[in-house]
Amino acid sequence: MANDHVLSAAGWKKSRRSGNGNSNCVEIAVLSDSYIGIRDSKAGPGGPVLAVNRQCFQDFIHAARSGVFDRTPGEAQP
Repeated sequence: MANDHVLSAAGWKKSRRSGNGNSNCVEIAVLSDSYIGIRDSKAGPGGPVLAVNRQCFQDFIHAARSGVFDRTPGEAQP
């Protein structure tokens, strides 16, 4: 879907909640009108990128903000 030029030219952004020195960061970038790129910042600029449909990404963010993925205290991780 996206070639190396598109990925390197993308404006990657890290969450404000990542903080300084936090190595568990996810970065996102708009790759096109239809796709959002997601990558692990630890992997560096040449690391793998997951490209998802913009609407699917928006649906995921909405679900996360709505608590769909929240666990109750003591609940086992999948």
